[in-house]
Amino acid sequence: MADSFIQLPPDSTGKKLDADELTIGANTVQRQRVLAIPPRSNQVPGRTGVFKSGVGTGDLLVHTTTASKTLYVTSFSFIVYNTDTINRGTVYILNGTTNAGTIIRSYYVPQTPTGAAPAVVMDSVAMPEPIPFSSGVFVDVAAGSLNFSIMISGYEE
Repeated sequence: MADSFIQLPPDSTGKKLDADELTIGANTVQRQRVLAIPPRSNQVPGRTGVFKSGVGTGDLLVHTTTASKTLYVTSFSFIVYNTDTINRGTVYILNGTTNAGTIIRSYYVPQTPTGAAPAVVMDSVAMPEPIPFSSGVFVDVAAGSLNFSIMISGYEE
């Protein structure tokens, strides 16, 4: 396709158009600059936005994925405290609805020295590539005396 242009009438008092001026062949033309902003995940047909949070001290089902859909987690925040003075804390984020799911992320929280503030691990990340969860998001507390909070956002499609 050859380059072409549309001649606009002068408008000295109305709207202005952001453009670059360049020469194409024998013509000086204006090329409009456009900023392409991708839609939010819930603005794309077939996608449903998901934002879930939870707190707990034991196993927790955070989200069950809708039948025949996949949850794509785009951002994630997890904070976990271990108040156990003897044992290290262990917690897993699973793709599943029970502790039999597949491990997606693992966290190990040191034991808390006697008389000290609880040991804490924090993880907050925006995923450059969404993480798929086919059945659900489940927090599995495997060891320690843990208190946690979790927040996920993403979309199902």
